[in-house]
Amino acid sequence: VISRFHRHQRPNECHPGQMALASGCLSARPIWHETEMPVIENDRPLMLQNDSLPFDLWQVSPIAKNGWILLGEVGKYTRVSQKRIVHATFLPEGGIDLWITGAENESVAMVALEPAPSCSSAAFGNCSLSVAEVSDWRVHSESLVFTTSLPKRMTFRPTTSAQSVAWI
Repeated sequence: VISRFHRHQRPNECHPGQMALASGCLSARPIWHETEMPVIENDRPLMLQNDSLPFDLWQVSPIAKNGWILLGEVGKYTRVSQKRIVHATFLPEGGIDLWITGAENESVAMVALEPAPSCSSAAFGNCSLSVAEVSDWRVHSESLVFTTSLPKRMTFRPTTSAQSVAWI
């Protein structure tokens, strides 16, 4: 999926509980072919002297086999890095388990997206679907403060309504 870094001269925001596509957290549906790539917009109101070419920062995030997407530290140029995330597990039952590092007294906030099934039977029982059939993703946000420089665990869990979905 694609997320545009800025919107109206500010980092694009993703608010917990909102739907990612509907709220603008994600800029486009999943891209399955190069022809679906978004157009570079260069619509910044403040142009710099050396702006001779169109510039727009788009961040690409893969969709995991369990349908979840790790956006990481939204608002930073590098949202996901090995220096911050030392281990990541995409849980088969849904969710993401992370071990992250930080400096003492540093606050770290991460964003992950939970797939929202597009099939109506999900609310009433089991629903089997592929990632291509996801209608949108629910935004999850977790944050923590490091009291030491030791790695800490951060876990994103599915909402109860999505636990009946089987990914194929």
